[in-house]
Amino acid sequence: MKNRRAASAAANLQGYRVLVSPGSTFNPATATIAGSTPPGTHALSTAAGLFNPGDVATFVTVTLLSDGTEIPSNPITITRPV
Repeated sequence: MKNRRAASAAANLQGYRVLVSPGSTFNPATATIAGSTPPGTHALSTAAGLFNPGDVATFVTVTLLSDGTEIPSNPITITRPV
């Protein structure tokens, strides 16, 4: 399957931060950092928010630029299989 979004090619790319929020709707007020990656990294493995069968969590990847700009992705919701 081809990725719909490519990694940022911005010259001032600082890295990425993956945020997770419990439930089926992303809520910045309840979000925590699931992980951070440097430029050139294309994967992050985490079970954050999905510890028990049936758990639901929503994730957002934020592109971080060196000028302080943060660009969020569209949210994606994952349900851990029962």
